[in-house]
This record gives sequence, structure tokens and C-alpha cells, in this order.
Amino acid sequence: VNRYYNNPKYCTICGKIIAYEKRHRLTCSDRCYKITCGGLRQGSGTGKHGWYKGIYCDSSYELAYVIYNIDHKIEFKRNKKKYPYIGTDNKLHNYYPDFIEGKNLIEIKGYLTPDVFLKMSAIDDLPIKLLTHVEMLPYIKYVQETYNCKDITTLYES
Repeated sequence: VNRYYNNPKYCTICGKIIAYEKRHRLTCSDRCYKITCGGLRQGSGTGKHGWYKGIYCDSSYELAYVIYNIDHKIEFKRNKKKYPYIGTDNKLHNYYPDFIEGKNLIEIKGYLTPDVFLKMSAIDDLPIKLLTHVEMLPYIKYVQETYNCKDITTLYES
């Protein structure tokens, strides 16, 4: 314990020293932790993420979608509206579909979980289009062939 206080860990929110018992956390308290929860967090997904022409992508599928739409002059934008839903854990969560294209929300998923359908059922104002692995194949193929690259994540801007 004494060695810990010679080189303590600090809360990423308020800067206070994190108690030894909570040293594995990034925040000092539940209050600070709640500040970091919820909302759209870049890089919070499991895919390779980065920027392409000023648009943040959370996965290679999103990157393929973005490149395809830019190249084909299809207007779209990142969705910022949240939709509350009750997850399979019976807790309240916020869902942010990935993009808006025309009058449709777009959700891109490499794999499906029961929560995906709970999230999508929370949408009550716009139609939502789900693009799974199968629907994303033409986008990926287009990017690979057009940009002559097998790993499209090499197209992320540094």
C-alpha cells in the first residue's frame, strides 16, 4: 500500500488520487465513473477504428461504407441522436445507430446479438436499415478492388 502512494494512480475525470482498493479503475468514484458512461464514445467498439476524410469509423465495415458512399456521392452523416432501450440485462441503455442516409438510419453490424434487435426496436421516428456481414460484402469488395488493398484499414488516415 505504501509503495502505491509513492506512485499513485489518478482519476481520469477529476484528477484525485484513486484509493488503493480501487487502483484497477480509471476513476476514483462511482460519480466520476458515471460521467464516462453513456453516450457515443469513439473507439468503444471492437473493430479497427480511425478517421477517413474527416469521418470517424468504428470498424472496417463502417470504413467500407464511408468510402463507398463518398466515392458514389451518396449523402450520409454520422448519427448523433440517442434512443433509450432496455437491454437483455434489464438495464436502461442508449443506442446510437451508426449513420443517417437520406431518411433512413443505418446500423452496421458484423455479428448479431439479442441486444441488436432490442436496440433497433427502440427506434420510433425513422426507418432503420441493418447492414450485416452479407450486405457489407459488396462495399468491402468495391473498396478492395478500387484501392487495390486487401486490408482496407490501411486506408485510415494517420
